[in-house]
Amino acid sequence: GEVERLRLQTAHSGSLPTQADPHSIAGLLKDTLRRTRPALLSSDGYQCFLEMARKSGPGTSWDEAINIFRLWQRISASQPHSYCRDVLVEILLLLNEVSRLNDINKMTSRNLAVVMAPCLCDWDPLRPNALEQLHVMTDMVQYLIERAKFVADMEGHPGTGHERINLAPVSCAYHSSAESLNAATVKPPCYA
Repeated sequence: GEVERLRLQTAHSGSLPTQADPHSIAGLLKDTLRRTRPALLSSDGYQCFLEMARKSGPGTSWDEAINIFRLWQRISASQPHSYCRDVLVEILLLLNEVSRLNDINKMTSRNLAVVMAPCLCDWDPLRPNALEQLHVMTDMVQYLIERAKFVADMEGHPGTGHERINLAPVSCAYHSSAESLNAATVKPPCYA
């Protein structure tokens, strides 16, 4: 279909066509994220977010800076390649921008989180508590979307360079060779 045509066109030219249907582009992004292994948001981030949520019950105020810092530390620790963290930050910034236009596109940060959590997170729909996990993962993705600029600042990220996202499925698994990886020049191998 249209998503596969966009995938082939993007692989050939290195960029998306300017007249592409936004729904097809969103489909390509979601499909690419689903194929990325390991997932950009691992179960470590999910567990950290769950701990934060449990500790801050009703009526308890979170210290936002400390909580997002701790959560991002856990997420970063589970991604050994800085390239994968950069992609995650870019996606969060993009989703943050889309949510700011929710009066036009109806995509609030919650709606985006519902759509993107299964694509970004390490989630297995066949687990016994899959729906409970998905609910918490959706809350975590919404939390990250709403704080994307803070996350970008913590990472020393330059901002909103969305044109740098490579839509090829990537493997963010640990690179076992002795050579060091330079994220600016070497991308993790594609996931087949």
